[in-house]
Amino acid sequence: MIISQKRQFVFVHIFKTAGTSIKRAVRRYAMPTWHESANFVFKRIGVPQFGPPSKGDHFKVSDLIAEIGRPRFDRMFSFAFVRNPWDWELSHYRYICKNESHPNHAEVSALKDFSEYVRWRCDGRFQLQESFVIHEGKSVVDFVGRFENLASDFKYACQRIGIPFRLPRLNATRNEDYRSAYDEYTSGLISQTYQSDIARFAYSFR
Repeated sequence: MIISQKRQFVFVHIFKTAGTSIKRAVRRYAMPTWHESANFVFKRIGVPQFGPPSKGDHFKVSDLIAEIGRPRFDRMFSFAFVRNPWDWELSHYRYICKNESHPNHAEVSALKDFSEYVRWRCDGRFQLQESFVIHEGKSVVDFVGRFENLASDFKYACQRIGIPFRLPRLNATRNEDYRSAYDEYTSGLISQTYQSDIARFAYSFR
């Protein structure tokens, strides 16, 4: 999550929805101008740079509201991105397998295949995307973009914030048709496990 007092916005980072790229695009607008200038020098001499105000990569809106209060939260433009749950989990699986530093890398890499991973994930190890944007049972984020419409939806968010549209491509996993990775059972398992996300964000397998 990135919070900007300068531009009055909150970016809610749901993992594997292009959040790293979006954070890179908006981070400078969440820092004082002198931090930007200092970072230019720090980068050249190889010392740690200032970062934007952050509550951690995957801080939830409900936690932020508990900390700063609903009136203050409502004064800022808040946005997040979500992703088709079937595609989301395939991307998550690829990412965990290739990143040895991920806390679940050893366990997931030891699984036989993606189908076994789906069973593993849906056995109480899942997290709903809606949990990042709801407070007291309702979505309170001003704009929830879709990963599938990343460019156009992020451009809209930039217009609302009042910043130039620019989106680097970072932490991307390989593109593939997620449907080919599922069989009838595992597809149904995702459907059952992520039923709330699927209904709230109007997704389907096909």
